[in-house]
Amino acid sequence: MLSERIYQFRRNSGLSQEQLAEKIGVSRQAISKWESGISTPELEKLLALSECFDITIDELVKDEAFTQGTNEVPQELEKTKDPKAIEMKVGIGLCLVGAICLILFGAMMVLSPSAAEQLNGYFERIWYTYHSLRAFDGYRISTNIAKKMNWGAGI
Repeated sequence: MLSERIYQFRRNSGLSQEQLAEKIGVSRQAISKWESGISTPELEKLLALSECFDITIDELVKDEAFTQGTNEVPQELEKTKDPKAIEMKVGIGLCLVGAICLILFGAMMVLSPSAAEQLNGYFERIWYTYHSLRAFDGYRISTNIAKKMNWGAGI
């Protein structure tokens, strides 16, 4: 929280609430309210605080900010993964698996044409079965519609 961060940075700087208040031009009570979380500083006061502590406003406001006085990223931030990076890795992995399957299928066709013909026959049967079922389903749907609409007594 911002209140805790203000307190931490003030203590790390070795300043009392009174000294910090004088540096940024507010009352000691204002510093006390900020540190206790009763109120929050305005933007210009946040700027003054960040300049006083020699940090950026991001470092002052964000919990995941850089460590004070260094440009090192905390270990917690390094461990977080970008979802797009994960999706990209999965996509590349699937492409590689597909390429390997194609290479193996091609090698099988060269090394064992009879096995390739068997696979081709298998895929043809699947294709014909799919289209036969699709045609039957289309016929069944059209006859059901005709029955519901009373189109033709013999259907």
